[in-house]
Amino acid sequence: MGHILLAHAPGAAARAAMVSKKLQALGYAVRPAPLAAPSPLGRRETASAVAGASRVVLLWSADAARDPSLLAAAARAQAAGKLAVARLDAAAPPAGLSAAPVDLSRWTGRADWRPWRAFVAALGPTPAAPRTPAPRPAAAEGPPAATAAPEPAPAKRGGGALVVGVILALLAAGGAAAFFLLSPPA
Repeated sequence: MGHILLAHAPGAAARAAMVSKKLQALGYAVRPAPLAAPSPLGRRETASAVAGASRVVLLWSADAARDPSLLAAAARAQAAGKLAVARLDAAAPPAGLSAAPVDLSRWTGRADWRPWRAFVAALGPTPAAPRTPAPRPAAAEGPPAATAAPEPAPAKRGGGALVVGVILALLAAGGAAAFFLLSPPA
């Protein structure tokens, strides 16, 4: 568990490599989907790969529409609640997919592009990096040193909006008072 299975048609290999590279840079573990011919052995391999993934990303394209192994992988991932779909061209995804596709057809690899950010958000949080314990210092000879008390956490400061609001109200009241006091009587 913990990795993303990336399924795509052979004709979309360059775009899939770009998606994989960007997801890995964000901390996701990405593996290519083992898409085989729709034989019993190929179906078992696909089922095993889908079961072991935390998410299955289907990069949909016109070539993908002609690949039965992609459709089978998508159906298994959807049944497991793991499917995320990204469109790479104008080809409409199959009607049976409930996952709303994100349109990456015009994506150039920019991490700040809104559809890309929506796609990454749909994948969920990146898996936490494994924590390694901090190395312990070597034991020193002599009496044990006193441990310092932990520093208290800084107090939360809030109310910035309230302070700004009070200042603006005082300025408005002062301006109104000056207007009425300094204006000639009518």
